[in-house]
Amino acid sequence: AANSVNEITIDNNYQNINVLLVEDNEINIKVIKLLLGDCGIKHIEVAKNGKQALQLISPMFDLVILDIG
Repeated sequence: AANSVNEITIDNNYQNINVLLVEDNEINIKVIKLLLGDCGIKHIEVAKNGKQALQLISPMFDLVILDIG
């Protein structure tokens, strides 16, 4: 059967993705973690600012999410 419009297919490969989230707003952090968790992503490190992100950044991260505003 075809996927319905509301159905999301999760690729199990996302479970092993390491994400660095650069965000200082606690509400945004919670929302983004929930959204990423819904996609199966469980390994999320949070940096509160760019300086902290530069200290944490390493090849272990597959994805870096940050705002530029």
